[in-house]
Amino acid sequence: MPDRLSELLQQRRLIEEHLAWLNREIAAATPSPAATGLSSPPPRQAGSPPVAAAPSRSLPPGGITLDPTASPAISVPSVALTGSTEASLDAGLKEADTILAEYQTDPRNLHVDVKRGCLLYFAAAMGLLILFVALLYIQSVRRHREDAPPAPAHGKEHR
Repeated sequence: MPDRLSELLQQRRLIEEHLAWLNREIAAATPSPAATGLSSPPPRQAGSPPVAAAPSRSLPPGGITLDPTASPAISVPSVALTGSTEASLDAGLKEADTILAEYQTDPRNLHVDVKRGCLLYFAAAMGLLILFVALLYIQSVRRHREDAPPAPAHGKEHR
């Protein structure tokens, strides 16, 4: 059970890091409030408490109106990373990079591998085609021999 708990905590940390990256990307892509005339809240920092959603307005009879400046209320518990946790995370990332580098193929050699595979498939297809034609030929020769009249005996001449 402790292994599962540590795995879940690690997954949550990774998701929090991803959310922090997304927030930074959204903040970088969002136009400034002065240019749009809208006031928007500043982007959330990793580990800060979530921002509550704007109070909902009453829905008009014709449809739903959405407030583009409202942020969804997502409750993500924050976990403070200690120095040892960050070091173990860095060590894990380095180990993962080492494993990936070991099994990664050079993209420059990819076209050679693809060409080799295509030629191998072509050779296999030609081999099967030749085998099929040879079997068809052997079968037709056997049928021709069975249908042919018997050959005369060697001792007797047929005139």
